Amino acid sequence: MSLNIITAEPRPGHIQISLEGKLDTETYFSLEKSFAELFSASLRTLTFNMQNLSYISSMGLRVLMKISKDMKAQQGELIVINASSSITAVLEIAKALPSFSIFASIAEADIYLTNIQNQNK
Repeated sequence: MSLNIITAEPRPGHIQISLEGKLDTETYFSLEKSFAELFSASLRTLTFNMQNLSYISSMGLRVLMKISKDMKAQQGELIVINASSSITAVLEIAKALPSFSIFASIAEADIYLTNIQNQNK
């Protein structure tokens, strides 16, 4: 199965990447390449919508850890939304992404981000 990557920029400095399919040994490089093309100094928040992600392998976890490290290096936020219970369990058990947050929905993530921005005013 392939991995479809759909990107959107709902506001400046925020990119949302929706993943569909499997993030595994055969597909992780597509995500790595897409992130490299999107990554910039102005990127503050990166949201992964995993609603349609059906599987993640160790290579998928590795690329997410690399992206997390890159975001943290520039004081950015990495957020995961809409992950299935099995994907959430893999992320939590692996403790692969200590510098990101998992949210049930985009609305929940937006509330979190609004609170952070209000604290920094």
